[in-house]
Amino acid sequence: MHSQFPADGAINAALHAASLDDLQEAIDCADRAWREPTWRAMLPHQRAKILHKVADLIEAQLDELTQKQSRDNGKPLAEARGLVMSAAGTARYFAAACELLEGEQPTPRQADLLTLSRYEPL
Repeated sequence: MHSQFPADGAINAALHAASLDDLQEAIDCADRAWREPTWRAMLPHQRAKILHKVADLIEAQLDELTQKQSRDNGKPLAEARGLVMSAAGTARYFAAACELLEGEQPTPRQADLLTLSRYEPL
């Protein structure tokens, strides 16, 4: 299978289908990530720092990622650039959400409601 530039059919990259071993490795990695407390035990501000770094890396490679995005799906460069910037913005949005999670969160109280809070990583 190949990734082709829609405008002229030029080959961008050769793609290989995942094997059953690749699939099992992905499943095992996801399971390990869920069971090991590395991310879950991380403080919100530490998660935010990682997400800001992701955004920084995307922005540092803006031109290259824009070109790749445009060649992959045929979008005009301006639109492809917007998509890449949106990815960086999404990482920053969730970093900010992590930063808001520091400390105890107030639980709304209302006489006729029972409110429970369950803390899980984002």
